Amino acid sequence: MHTHQHLSALALGMLASWLLTACPADDPLGPAPGNMTGSVSSTGQWTTSTDEADESSDIGDLPSGCSPFEDPQLACGTALECDPETLTCVSAPGDVDLDEPCSEETDCVAGLACYQGTCTALCDSDLVGADPADLGACPEGQVCALASAPLPGVCRSSCLLIDQDCDSAGFACNRVDTSEGLRAGCTPNDGFGLVGAACSIDEDCGAGRLCTAASQHTLPCDQDASACCAEVCDPLLLPCFGVEPVCYSLLIPDQPDSGFCGVE
Repeated sequence: MHTHQHLSALALGMLASWLLTACPADDPLGPAPGNMTGSVSSTGQWTTSTDEADESSDIGDLPSGCSPFEDPQLACGTALECDPETLTCVSAPGDVDLDEPCSEETDCVAGLACYQGTCTALCDSDLVGADPADLGACPEGQVCALASAPLPGVCRSSCLLIDQDCDSAGFACNRVDTSEGLRAGCTPNDGFGLVGAACSIDEDCGAGRLCTAASQHTLPCDQDASACCAEVCDPLLLPCFGVEPVCYSLLIPDQPDSGFCGVE
């Protein structure tokens, strides 16, 4: 009887010793259950990854130090373009073409910027007397208009104020500022302001009218505004009549006499 009890105690002791050596207290535990996958790093830390992969891991590191004036295919690659603010290549998923309406930057095809509601070609506004072959210069027949930051400049088709000869629908021939001074260029124009209507920019007025200071007119501007719309003119080709007979010349190259009607 005593021999049997001694053997039972010995067996229990051996079992306990085996359990202690099989489950060491400092063995690392795996992750809690969940919708994740993971692996153990060389440091023994458990790393996890969710179902959503980082976008950069799919497309790799994008080039930096690019030029927004270069062909985006050459500067960055397929479906990419150079961001003019960061000079890094970014995704360009848009399909809206030149001079077509847009609402945000990603609407336009690679190389174009959404500016004043249309997809527009960029240019280097610091170039003076540039040849169309220069990187950042606009094609022949266009001017590089100053633009809001971070855009360096936008290309606008040259035009004649008195002819309003812009080809694209929804555009009008207005004044544009360039690094070389005032020019005339085709800009998106959704305004319909008549003569005397209050305005802030030329595009508030209907085609063939410019936004001018109230002090240059006979009658007060609508709503006593500080500026209102006035007809374009040329002393010989499109003279002013009536109560505002003076044609204020804007001294724009190729059309130096063109301007707007007012009073002295």
